[in-house]
Amino acid sequence: MSDLRSGSLAPGVAFITGGARGLGNAIAVSFAREGARGVALVDIQDEATFKEGKKAVEKYGTKVICITADVTDESQVERAVAEAVKEFGRIDYAANFAGISGPLTPVVDTDTALWRKVLEVNTVGVWLSMKHELKQMIEQDSIDVESGRVSQRGSIVNCASVNSIQSGAGSSGYTASKHAVLGMTKACALEARTKDVRVNCVSPGFLRTKLLEEEFKKAIGSEMLGAADNDAAWGGFEARQVRSRRKASFDEVGDVVVLLSTPRMSLVVGHNLVIDGEQRQVDICQYTMYPPSMQGPARSRNETVDTSKRFSELYFGYASNLSPSSMKGRCPGSIFCGLARLDGWRWQINETQYGNIVLSAADSVYGALFFLSPRDEAGLDESEGVPWLYDKQTLEVERIGADGKGLGQRVQVMTYVDEPRTAEGKIMPDYVVWISKAIRDATPYGLPGDYVEKYIKPYLPEISKEDEEREIQMVRVMAPRSRPIAAG
Repeated sequence: MSDLRSGSLAPGVAFITGGARGLGNAIAVSFAREGARGVALVDIQDEATFKEGKKAVEKYGTKVICITADVTDESQVERAVAEAVKEFGRIDYAANFAGISGPLTPVVDTDTALWRKVLEVNTVGVWLSMKHELKQMIEQDSIDVESGRVSQRGSIVNCASVNSIQSGAGSSGYTASKHAVLGMTKACALEARTKDVRVNCVSPGFLRTKLLEEEFKKAIGSEMLGAADNDAAWGGFEARQVRSRRKASFDEVGDVVVLLSTPRMSLVVGHNLVIDGEQRQVDICQYTMYPPSMQGPARSRNETVDTSKRFSELYFGYASNLSPSSMKGRCPGSIFCGLARLDGWRWQINETQYGNIVLSAADSVYGALFFLSPRDEAGLDESEGVPWLYDKQTLEVERIGADGKGLGQRVQVMTYVDEPRTAEGKIMPDYVVWISKAIRDATPYGLPGDYVEKYIKPYLPEISKEDEEREIQMVRVMAPRSRPIAAG
């Protein structure tokens, strides 16, 4: 029993930029809960915010000091480190979480000064913090480590982002800054590891921080964020993020940073730890606004799929999968067999900003029919987010001919329905292209023009014929590409 670990997980001193509120403060609280003897909160917030943040940490018995410093000013960063060392004697764990989101606007509409400011805070600020934290750490003795483990004079964890490995329309400044953080982390880690200091970063997913609130408010209703309000906008992001259909919490990120900072993670150097409930690299295209239905072959990697049967389902695709050519690129084993009409339902763009159908007795939905192989069906289930985003339903449809009229043949089909999220939304900008292509490709097979005008066109912004054709040609090239299995 004597070999069991006991005592505090992180008994040293933590230095946290952006520590007065939000993620930074959550990290400070996590350090306090794991036994840190001292925490320095470094921020540019007002006295009231500092007071609130300090109180949240002190409740766990940790000594806290507040330091006002702008991370873009090297002299202030150097002073902040010196103040922390004067108070506590050393810095064992540094977490660089000061940051801003910047404008959520297209490149051509973005103010250059505002764009530069994002890089100054998120990139230069992290670099300056690392520089002076590292200077202090390499001069101090190692924190206590278990027998057999290497020494650790200090640990630095930088705030990267899912935008460090992918991107979203309207986020060029933020994306550039976070890609830079990942690169700087790796470079600094190679230098610091020879001095017994570990440098890593974490990439949180979508969290509703105060730094994003104002930019979201400015972008609501724009082509970059076509939702009715902040709640609807966040709902769309969060719905695609976590398989368990729950929001991520700040303390989950805080706990990860603490664990990554401790000597128990002695072999983890230069790593980017993604904290987002599996959204990240499983589907880069998803976050770059391309719909799940059009991101290349959806062949499941699940080797337990029963492939003894050639086909497992007759699938009804009512949105971007109306396009036979794109669906074939997505599901190579599928066979297109015409269009069909589903009565008693209505097509919509819902609050996630993608296609959905809802019950409506007076309406109908038109879709394309495809026989699916078992592996293609399993791949679609994964990429459409079953069951955490869409649910599978079996419905009855009537096949239609090339003239748009019913053939009197009724068949059972499988389709995907987002039952919890039925509020109307504004279409995701890049999704417009995929829907436009689907309309064009399905029209020769009987898709009625009046149906398109009444139900689909109201969601589509006006674009020139030239732009539409150019975009659709691009989509035709991209659609067949392979990609990892999506989640949502």
